[in-house]
Amino acid sequence: MQFQVRFIWPCALLLPSTGIFGRSVIAETVERGGEVNIVEEFRILREEFNQKIGVITRKNDMLVKKVDQLVEELLLQKSVEGSTTRTLQDVPFLKVGEDWVADPAALFIFQRGVIIGYKNQACAYGQSVLSVDADVLEEETVGRNCPSGRGSVTFGLQNEASGDWSSVLGGIANQAQGLGASVLGGSDNEASGITSVVMGGNTNKAMGNVVSIAGGLQNTCDGFYNSILGGYKQRLRGDDQLTSPESPFSCTKKMCSTRKNFRFKNLSVKKKFCVKDECQ
Repeated sequence: MQFQVRFIWPCALLLPSTGIFGRSVIAETVERGGEVNIVEEFRILREEFNQKIGVITRKNDMLVKKVDQLVEELLLQKSVEGSTTRTLQDVPFLKVGEDWVADPAALFIFQRGVIIGYKNQACAYGQSVLSVDADVLEEETVGRNCPSGRGSVTFGLQNEASGDWSSVLGGIANQAQGLGASVLGGSDNEASGITSVVMGGNTNKAMGNVVSIAGGLQNTCDGFYNSILGGYKQRLRGDDQLTSPESPFSCTKKMCSTRKNFRFKNLSVKKKFCVKDECQ
């Protein structure tokens, strides 16, 4: 059925705006001898409407596909997390009461380092280091040791191993500064020479290369391949001369000399006893 409206003057049919088109639609007049075919106008609008619906449907299909992809990714992530959790159940530790016991056949590799206790925030930790750093007071949770050299080790309290491959194995406020140097214990001792060693005592300094101080107080060992067993303020210099406030002699590897006078009682001399430069 067709509805026709006859106008004396040509005019246009104004249709209301809709949200689908987003604009006012003015149907173009289809003049057929001054007549406007309303059915033809609605057919045109229906085609435009169907085109818009088609666009919306395609966009909706794309959104549905994206949602499906997100769901699949989430399910895959959950499955991976589940498999990881199952794998972590096979870690080389066994829970025994409140303790975790490591598998005796497992080898643990730590390339950066290991800290047992607390971290020293002021320390620039070296590579492949080990530090045992317990708190001083119960309320403190800070570390005080500092293994800053490569491959260095620090035990004890407030000890520093700054030389590469150096170690401080105990004591308080000791420093191993030389390459491969070591302090075994004591307090305020310093091993600054290459592969130098201070075994203990207080305020001893192994400054030379391949030198050692066994103990004592305020001893200094310099030079090469020298050693001080102990005592007080003993000093072995780089020219192999040993000085001591406790001894009236100044000794080298070959002889000892003095500027002091001596009085002997019940003197016993073996082999030879003579004045310097007058021995035959």
